[in-house]
Amino acid sequence: MMPYSEKAQIINGMVSVVIPCFNRSKLIVETLESVANQTYSPIELIVVDDGSTDNTYDIIEKWKAGRASHSKTIENMRCYRQANSGPSAARNFGFRKSTGEFIQFLDSDDTMEPRKIETQVRMLSENPGIDFCVSNYVRVNADNSRVLKKIDLNSYPHGIENFPAQYPMNTVTPLYRRKIIELAGGYDEQLRAGEDFEFNFRVMAYGKGVWIDSYLVRCRTHDGGERIQAGNYTRWFDSLAMGLVKMNLTAIRKGISSKCLEISIGKKAMDYEAVMRREYQPLQADFFKRHALSWMGFFNGSIWRLRLSIRKSKKQLTAAKTRYFH
Repeated sequence: MMPYSEKAQIINGMVSVVIPCFNRSKLIVETLESVANQTYSPIELIVVDDGSTDNTYDIIEKWKAGRASHSKTIENMRCYRQANSGPSAARNFGFRKSTGEFIQFLDSDDTMEPRKIETQVRMLSENPGIDFCVSNYVRVNADNSRVLKKIDLNSYPHGIENFPAQYPMNTVTPLYRRKIIELAGGYDEQLRAGEDFEFNFRVMAYGKGVWIDSYLVRCRTHDGGERIQAGNYTRWFDSLAMGLVKMNLTAIRKGISSKCLEISIGKKAMDYEAVMRREYQPLQADFFKRHALSWMGFFNGSIWRLRLSIRKSKKQLTAAKTRYFH
């Protein structure tokens, strides 16, 4: 799982943008344009097609020959194809091909604001003891025309003990120094869901981060659960469960395990329980419930379940009022 660079020369100041993609023919150009529109240079753009069955790769190559070749921001662009192996394997492959001092992972359906990379490189350059920089982001609808919600990660608790329950970052919001990825290890290729959650926990465990109060990423919200990467519920469940266990093991190895962290992991397991019940998967839901209570203890688990129940009731009441008055 530990990634490495196949290039002998790492280029100071270079930002490597790594984009894994699978069947994104309708969205990939907008994502690529957000890289070309960055105010920072130099950037190398690495796109890894993870076994697409549509014409995604052809569209990427066409964009490379046209727009990328005339970009003042993108110093070089490389495109690769691999058999379908999942987003973790694609990100790790792209990382191994990269030469940048800084790494930006970008999902193929999300976009960056033009000043994202410049802002975060400046922050890391001014703080040499910091390993990664995280921005806020907004959730947008499927065609990126409307903001659904602003996510203020800067206001979240940033301690490792709160990470599982709060998760103050995502796949796209951080800009990393290369060395922290090499130290913490790359994405776990066994995980097909929640892989960014487990990866960023290791990054937090091994490094130091800084959060900035700027909304620099637009993340799409798709209809029909398109963002589920596991392919089927069994694999999805396995990935989420393994992710929580591996986070606990990382904490033990690093000597940062605590009751507060265990409670936080338990809260995340409760969240997964709710997801599984919503997807009509009672056996998987019961698994997360049992493990949540073992991590949290019966009293803390009961309180957290009550809070989730109240939160769900409020959402249902709001939805009912909206339907009634409209």
